[in-house]
Amino acid sequence: YFQEAGYAAVIYEPDWNKKTVHELVEDFITFSSDYDNVTLLGFSLGAMIALVASSYISVDNLILCSPSGYFSEYVE
Repeated sequence: YFQEAGYAAVIYEPDWNKKTVHELVEDFITFSSDYDNVTLLGFSLGAMIALVASSYISVDNLILCSPSGYFSEYVE
């Protein structure tokens, strides 16, 4: 159905050598730079990556499922 409607699903596999959300977001932004009309769907840590990345890249839709809530690197 989605392919017939012109949508393509692309799965981002994080580089688990990255240790912070910031590093994972940078990795995701590099990965996603070739795509337009982006809908992000993330679960848990993936939701946090999607949320932070959406402030740096153009996102048409953002779906966050059970986002992780606390990362000390974002506490001032």
